[in-house]
Amino acid sequence: MDDSAASSGGCDVVVTVGTSKLAEADPSIVSKIESVINRAYSHSMADELMPGQVYRRVSRGDVIHRLGMGDDGLRANRVLHLAWRGQNLVGACSSTFQPPWTPAGCGHWGLLSVLPEAQGTGVASALVRAAELRLASVCNKIQIEYEYTPGQDYSDRLLQWYEGKCGFQCPYGAPTTCTSSQFRKCFKPISETLKEQGRLHRMRMLREHTAQELREVEAEEADAPDGGCAGGGSDPSDLVGKQVIIAGLRSSRKHNGRPGVVLSFDEQRGRYAVQCNGEDGTESVLLLKPDNIELADGEDMECGSDGEEDSDEEEEGEQEGEEEEEESDDDAEGEEEEGDEGDTKSEGEGEEEASAGPDRATR
Repeated sequence: MDDSAASSGGCDVVVTVGTSKLAEADPSIVSKIESVINRAYSHSMADELMPGQVYRRVSRGDVIHRLGMGDDGLRANRVLHLAWRGQNLVGACSSTFQPPWTPAGCGHWGLLSVLPEAQGTGVASALVRAAELRLASVCNKIQIEYEYTPGQDYSDRLLQWYEGKCGFQCPYGAPTTCTSSQFRKCFKPISETLKEQGRLHRMRMLREHTAQELREVEAEEADAPDGGCAGGGSDPSDLVGKQVIIAGLRSSRKHNGRPGVVLSFDEQRGRYAVQCNGEDGTESVLLLKPDNIELADGEDMECGSDGEEDSDEEEEGEQEGEEEEEESDDDAEGEEEEGDEGDTKSEGEGEEEASAGPDRATR
C-alpha cells in the first residue's frame, strides 16, 4: 500500500508501509532493510567507529518485528515506512501514534535512515512527510529526539535540519557551548492544514482497505461450493421460518454459532436471508449460502419433508440456541480482553527509540 508519493525537487521517491506480506513476497527484503538502517547509522558514526566497523542499530529479528506491526493496517499504532526509488530500497523511518514516552496526543517519528549514496537527494524529506502525514490524522503534535555534540559537523547539520528546516523546537532553548553531548527532545505542533490533509489521507486509506476486504469476501463466496438446502432435502424454500445456526463463515466469524430464523430463499443467487441478533441485541439480516446454516436442535424436519414441526421441540431448540449464544458471547469477550493485553505489550517495545533513534538519523 502506498503511503505517499513524493516528487519535490526532482525526487522520485515512493514511501510505503512495511508489512509481513512484503517479507513473504520477497524474503530478501528483511536483509535489505537491516542493511539500509545499519549502513546509515554506521555512516553517521564514522568518526567514532574503527575502520570497516558496522554499527548494528537493528537486527534481523527487529526488522521482522517492525514489519509485523504494519499488519494491523489503519489500526496499527506503530509502523515502519520504507522509501523506494524505482525497485531499490533507499531509506526507512518509523512513526508511532502514541508511544509510552510522549505526552497524550503527541506522536513520534524516528529511526530515520537513508543510504549514504542517496543522502541529500530528498529521500529523508519524503520519509518525514509520509510519517508526519500519518501522525497528523490523529495527533496534535510530534516529538523527536537526537544527540547533539558542540563542534561536531554532523551534529551541527542535525541541529540545522531538525530545529531549522523541520521546524522542531527544544523547550530547553539553544544548545549549551560545553563540549559534552546533549540529548535534545524537540516538539512541533501539527498545523490545522496538515491535520485536514492527514484525515483525508486516512479516509482514502480506509476506503482502499474496505474495498480490498470486500474483494476478499466476494472471492470467498465465489470459491465456496453451492450446496442444497441445509439438512439434505431438495426444496430450499422448506427452510423458510426455521430456526438455524450460522456456521462456517470465514470473513465474518463473529456470527458463527449464532441462532437465526430463515426469512426467505433467493433462488437466483442461491442465498438464504437469515435474521439474527448481534452482540448488542440489534437485529440484522445476513445473506448466507446453504453451507453456512445448520438446522437448530429441535428442528427435525428436513427440506422436502411434508411433516409438521413439533411445537414443544421447536421451543426447546430455541432455548438451547439462546444458551449457546450466551456461551459464545462470553468466550468472545474473554478473547477480546486477551487481545488488548497483547497490544499493550507490543506498543511498549518502542521505548528503545527514545534513547537511540533519531539521535543518529541520516539525511
